[in-house]
Amino acid sequence: MSLTVENGTNVSGADTYVTLAEARAYALKRGVTLSATDATVEAYIVEACDFLESQAFRGDRTDNHDQPLAWPRTGADLHGDLLDDDEIPQLLKDVQCRLVMDRHNLGSALVPNGTGREVTSEAVSGAVTVSYAPRGSGTVAPELNTALAMLAPLLTGSSPLSLRRL
Repeated sequence: MSLTVENGTNVSGADTYVTLAEARAYALKRGVTLSATDATVEAYIVEACDFLESQAFRGDRTDNHDQPLAWPRTGADLHGDLLDDDEIPQLLKDVQCRLVMDRHNLGSALVPNGTGREVTSEAVSGAVTVSYAPRGSGTVAPELNTALAMLAPLLTGSSPLSLRRL
């Protein structure tokens, strides 16, 4: 797998805001060593970008027709300072790296499919027994509070909707 990095010029086929080296360096600075397998970390990078793409960012896409990712944007600001139309904010890149690190630490998808009623055990010995997780006890979405708190200044509204548990 190879990554196509958005650099602020509406790169065709872009699937990330960060490079593999940036993601590894960010995690390492925080005491986390990501998988030695580049393909695994690259998959985490794309998954983290997919998560970012589900957020409601300030401003508008610079090209609504051919732009593969949400950034670059026009009319977006960070802490009251208007961002350049071709800028990919370092904060956005840091959050993507944080999500990669979170994905590595979780060992499961950032946005898993599921209802919270997963089978926890099954037994067959004369009678069939199936146990389900109690309703509401399963976490459909993992806790990503650090990444979401970091991302909040780039989002519309005062706090990200995603901070609420599903």
